Amino acid sequence: SFRSTQHRWDPKAQRPELWSLYNAHKHKGESIRVFPISNWTELDIWQYIYLENIPIVPLYFAKERPVVERDGALLMVDDERFRLEPDEVPVMRKIRFREEVGRARTGGGRTGVGAQQRSAMNRLLAYGDKVLLLDNKQRRYLITLAEGAEFHTHAGLVPHADFVGQPEGVVLKSTKGAAYTALRPTLEDFVLEMPRGAQVIYPKDLAPICMIADIGPGVRVLESGVGSGALSMTMLRYGADIIGYEIREDFLNRAHNNVRSFLGDEVLDRYNLQLRDCYEGIEERDLDRVVLDLPEPWHVVPHAMESLRPGGILISYLPSIIQVSQLRVALASKSWNGTRSLEVLHRGWYVEGNAVRPDHRMVAHTGFLTVSRFLG
Repeated sequence: SFRSTQHRWDPKAQRPELWSLYNAHKHKGESIRVFPISNWTELDIWQYIYLENIPIVPLYFAKERPVVERDGALLMVDDERFRLEPDEVPVMRKIRFREEVGRARTGGGRTGVGAQQRSAMNRLLAYGDKVLLLDNKQRRYLITLAEGAEFHTHAGLVPHADFVGQPEGVVLKSTKGAAYTALRPTLEDFVLEMPRGAQVIYPKDLAPICMIADIGPGVRVLESGVGSGALSMTMLRYGADIIGYEIREDFLNRAHNNVRSFLGDEVLDRYNLQLRDCYEGIEERDLDRVVLDLPEPWHVVPHAMESLRPGGILISYLPSIIQVSQLRVALASKSWNGTRSLEVLHRGWYVEGNAVRPDHRMVAHTGFLTVSRFLG
């Protein structure tokens, strides 16, 4: 992998690898990044470098770099995209630094996000954290730790202060002896427990939507019918840039608050909510994806044809097969390819030693997914 004099990756500067023909010519100042091959370990790579006396790019050496300490971790302040917290002042420390995977894939704009998320997940519980409490019957309670607050049930109370400074998995008892296990909520937990105005798309459908629609870092998505923000949060977690259309202001505000509450302020620059009716048209052009949770998505198909780039994807979530049938009629043209409809059924299993059987209850039909590829 050829890198510039600033150690940056440029796809136009890469050499084609045609069968056994390789162009290893290196311009002045360029470097080559080598990745492990076959069954080599990182130790094998370093031993080979040592034995062959291969020069190493300075990027991998420790040097004086501006950093801030946050939640027990050192985060490098490499440019103006890194958002400093109030009262944070960068200091120079001799450290090693590796780019985040998200930044390496998208070419910028995600600096430090992965490190901050991992740091937040690894640190001790603190005021402002969301905590999922599980009792002995696996009943779930979602709370946000606040100074002076208490968690109350019929089984007694637990002061929020008792959770602060504790690691995930701590078990605390209420004033009446009820035990509660404290964990940070996953996205699945939050979707099921978060405040909602509209019916949410459930986790069993959220993941397939992101896979089928090929949601990833930097993908431009038009989402219409944002509801309570469950799908928005999932796609933002995947790295998408979302323009959201919603006709109800209360739903729009609820989605914004839920996204901000769980993912933080740093994702809001990738989340553009607008009080608009998608049936009347889509203003944006050259979109990668159009994701719809609307009762009559066939009205959007003509607008999607004007806004999607060739190769873009439209996906719709509908509760009724009659609605699916009408949508399929709208997609039945040479402009669309690979149209298909499906539903996801989620069945758990009871497992207790050698006693195994399907659960008596399952999450069966919630909605149909219809997806199609725009040809232009």
